[in-house]
Amino acid sequence: MKKYQAVVFGSLIKDIEFFSDEIFIVENEKDLTRQKLLAAEYGAKIPVDEIYFNYGGGAGNVSTGLSKLGIKAAPAGMIGNDQNGKEMLVYFKSQKIDTSLISINKNEPTGFSFILGSKKDNDHVIYTYKGASAELSFFPALLKKFKADYYYIAALSQKGWEKDLAKLFSKARKDKTLIAWNPGQKQLVKPKSMLRFLPQAEILILNKDEATQLVMNFFGKSKQINNVKYLIYKLKALGPTMAIVTDGKRGASILDIDGKYYHLPAYGRKKPIDTVGAGDSFSSGFLAGWIYWQDAKKALRLGLKNSGSVVMKVGAQNGLLTKKDIK
Repeated sequence: MKKYQAVVFGSLIKDIEFFSDEIFIVENEKDLTRQKLLAAEYGAKIPVDEIYFNYGGGAGNVSTGLSKLGIKAAPAGMIGNDQNGKEMLVYFKSQKIDTSLISINKNEPTGFSFILGSKKDNDHVIYTYKGASAELSFFPALLKKFKADYYYIAALSQKGWEKDLAKLFSKARKDKTLIAWNPGQKQLVKPKSMLRFLPQAEILILNKDEATQLVMNFFGKSKQINNVKYLIYKLKALGPTMAIVTDGKRGASILDIDGKYYHLPAYGRKKPIDTVGAGDSFSSGFLAGWIYWQDAKKALRLGLKNSGSVVMKVGAQNGLLTKKDIK
């Protein structure tokens, strides 16, 4: 049985990313969960100025980020028995990342994403086909392969995610493993299913839109719903030991293990080049910092620094910090 500092559960995706000057941002403030829209002329043929091929997915991005920061981590996800999957394994091995917990599906292709970006505003929309990632299951043979100090659970795509989470949380209790959780849309649309797991998470990480969605589902709409501090206290009331809300260029906030609230601004003053992977890089930086120091404010700073570095390069993993960058 292998022992890790962190095992990361989630999707493994190949990213195809392209930018165009013909895509622009539309403000949509009336919809609290869709406050900005990416738009183009309907029916037009849009020229593509730049195209990039990278690797992504929650399991891939966070495990890579942790590994680069010196944490012994491994992704636990599923890929297809195809060329994209084989290339991904080669890539992980080139990054010295353990691939022994990656499952191979012979019937479904490796997941991929088309990422459409606005060159003017450096923002994007991601169209994702989960493929094999949607078939991931935490079967007993996989769970017997490892122990870890932490599980990081990214967005899960499989239909039976509730049963799989129950298995994972049960193993965590048995092994005294701590859990960091960044739920995805399949989880957020089922808040009552989430409620049984939230009190068992040490760290809950959401962006502001996700936090708004979850808080509104449990507490209804409030005049304070756009206030991050209000959101974070409501999230903490749902049971996690620590709650974190990221808010793009406005930075991130945490209500820590002792009930102390901290907010730090985003790292860096330059305009981002590409925001793909910003959330995952924050998560890997924060979790690495927490593992190293058990200090919420220092960990928050490392998360923001890692995110700030990633958004200055194209792709979810190209700007990740390494252990030598930690100060």
